[in-house]
Amino acid sequence: MTPFPSNDSNHSNTANHTNHSNPANHTNPANHANPANHANHTTHSNTPPQGGTTMRKNLGRKPLIYPQPVLIIGTYNEDGTPNAMNAAWGAVGDDHQIFLCLSADHKTTKNLRRTGAFTVHIAQEQNMKQSDYVGIVSGNKVPDKVLRSGLHAERSTHVDAPIFTDYAICMECELDSYEPEHCHCFGNIVNTSVDDAILTNGKVDVSKLRPLTFDIDCANYVALGPIAGKAFKEGKDLK
Repeated sequence: MTPFPSNDSNHSNTANHTNHSNPANHTNPANHANPANHANHTTHSNTPPQGGTTMRKNLGRKPLIYPQPVLIIGTYNEDGTPNAMNAAWGAVGDDHQIFLCLSADHKTTKNLRRTGAFTVHIAQEQNMKQSDYVGIVSGNKVPDKVLRSGLHAERSTHVDAPIFTDYAICMECELDSYEPEHCHCFGNIVNTSVDDAILTNGKVDVSKLRPLTFDIDCANYVALGPIAGKAFKEGKDLK
């Protein structure tokens, strides 16, 4: 890595060090008290200069958003059997809305367009294998993949979609819109249910949830780390 540009040119100029090599300057207290004799030391700061740059590499048009969620989408097949899909391209669309990017050829997409409903679960470390399995096996080819995965499904009482009880968080959604051209899917959240085991004082405790995140560049699952600070508070000192 290229270091920050420095002002160390004064270090290579022996003229600027004459005060150090002259014993008189070290024995005379007046020299230490005189700010002029310290002028040559102003370039020793380790603080990078404003506007300093580091070596950067252009990677092209890559959506390197960190962290990305690992979402498990639940729908019903035509015969009423549950289907599950692993999706990383998803986010909050609005206060009561979920956004997903789903290709039209996915079995999940065909199902939710037909039923008008789906569920969204947060994958966790404890169910990583099952979550990965439903992402690498297509429901178009393996219609009973939920059964094979070992996931447990029960019918939602709010929408026409399954809830997988293996996951601590489930958002039950009605389809709002799907745009095949851009693969954009929007769902309105009708209800969110949470396992009591991950709650502390009535709120989701991330340390108990232990959600998985997706490293898009290296294709890794990464456990969400410890709390780093308090949102809307850490920056107040800079105001």
